[in-house]
Amino acid sequence: MILNHTTYDRAPHAHATLFYFHGGGLMFGNRDDLPQEIRDYWHHQGYNILAVDYPLAPEATLDDIIRSLRNTIQLCIDTYALTHYSFFGRSAGAFLAFQLHRYFAPEFIISFYGYTISDRQWLLEPNKHYSQYPTLNPASLARMVQTIPPYRSTIESRYALYVNARQTGTWLQQLQTTPSSIDPTDLPPTFLWHSIFDPDVPFRESKYIVDHAPQAELHHSTQRIHEIDTIAFKDIETPLTTFLHEHKKT
Repeated sequence: MILNHTTYDRAPHAHATLFYFHGGGLMFGNRDDLPQEIRDYWHHQGYNILAVDYPLAPEATLDDIIRSLRNTIQLCIDTYALTHYSFFGRSAGAFLAFQLHRYFAPEFIISFYGYTISDRQWLLEPNKHYSQYPTLNPASLARMVQTIPPYRSTIESRYALYVNARQTGTWLQQLQTTPSSIDPTDLPPTFLWHSIFDPDVPFRESKYIVDHAPQAELHHSTQRIHEIDTIAFKDIETPLTTFLHEHKKT
């Protein structure tokens, strides 16, 4: 069942629901990767968290992923009678949030080091950070690919697939579908957090959104990482809370 691919993490006295899309370059990861400190923050703000898994590339195409998520989100909206909901994604999960907003009516989008692929060049050339990693031979990589698209994975079992795609500049090819263009002027209110030294997704991806979206704000950090730093998160709690209060609809 579709709902088997979701976790409905309810908060006491919740007034809205946050759909959460995990990161992992669409090739690895699972819905349970959100640090507890971040979950606690959302619960304190009065949000249930509906974390969603989706079929992974390269077994699944981007069209397959979007189709699966559209079905899951709609079923959740219908099953739980959701009237107030928003989207939250980290990295590739934020990319999915931007892709999916056109089919639904999220009150806002939260993007942690996400992207819309406003500039494809960084995905078409070898990534300097991942080029430092050891390479795997094609046979080893092929053994990681399954017959049926998996909906979740550990980092250990599939991370090398993503690393290889970034080492070779072939990540877009792994999706087997050209991503739809995103018009930032059509986005709902959007809160972005991104490190200016992100080694994976360039900061300019978030900068592009805030420069063109009508209701977007960008907060930056200086960590040289591409993941949620729970200590650095404390620096954006106040502006994020202000953003939530400004766009709360009840």
